[in-house]
Amino acid sequence: DKMGRKKILIHKIDDVKNREVTFNKRKVGLMKKAIELSVLCDCEVAVVVFHDSHLYQYSSDPTITTTLKRYMEYQGPYEQIQNEDLDDLKPGKASSFKVGRTLMKHCVPQNADMATVVMNNNRESHAPLSIPIGPRSPLRINRERRPSRGEVSDGSLL
Repeated sequence: DKMGRKKILIHKIDDVKNREVTFNKRKVGLMKKAIELSVLCDCEVAVVVFHDSHLYQYSSDPTITTTLKRYMEYQGPYEQIQNEDLDDLKPGKASSFKVGRTLMKHCVPQNADMATVVMNNNRESHAPLSIPIGPRSPLRINRERRPSRGEVSDGSLL
């Protein structure tokens, strides 16, 4: 008999009290994982969660504004994962590198505010000013030199 946790069916929890308890536990877990990812992998992480009328946020940078500004100014390929990709995400599996869609993000004009960008956004992708660039290429690791944050090497995402 295999030891481990039983996989649960992911769907909206109908009972309001149970849903609130689950939200609070998973929110703490999400924030903890974001911190761990930032520290262990030396990467910049931002998490924004809206629940009911509350906003919860975490940023590895002292202010989330710096990370959001960097996001708005970023140009280049990026990975987009959505709810329907859940079953394809498997920790430690090479196939998980191919989950989601690789898109090309174009810089948002500096005078554009976030509300304008969101309202004019492509309704299907939920990503500001993005266009598909095709299937993802396999992950390539360059062991000679460590790339800087957000740097693209050989056209693949790091």
